[in-house]
Amino acid sequence: MEKQKIDDIETLANIAFNEDRYDVSLKLYNEMIKNNNDSDALYMLARHYIDGLGVEQDVEKAISILKKSAKRGCLDASYLLLEYVQTTSQCCKG
Repeated sequence: MEKQKIDDIETLANIAFNEDRYDVSLKLYNEMIKNNNDSDALYMLARHYIDGLGVEQDVEKAISILKKSAKRGCLDASYLLLEYVQTTSQCCKG
C-alpha cells in the first residue's frame, strides 16, 4: 500500500477515534494492520481493548497486542505496556 494512502487511513482512523466513532476507527486500524502490520495501528487497537471501546474489554488481549506493537518500535505501546505489567523484564516479551 502506498505511503500517502496509509497516512490518509491513519488520519481518518484517528479522527474517528477522537470522535468516539469506534466502529469506524476499529475497521480502519484493522485495515492498516492487515495491509502493513502498522505498529501505531496495533497500539490504537490495543487501546480499544483496554477500555472496551467498540469491543468487549479484554486487557489480556490488549497486552498481547501492545507487545506486538512495542516489538515493532512503537514507544507509546512500550510505555502503556509498562503501566500494565509493572516491570521492564516483562514489558516486551512475546
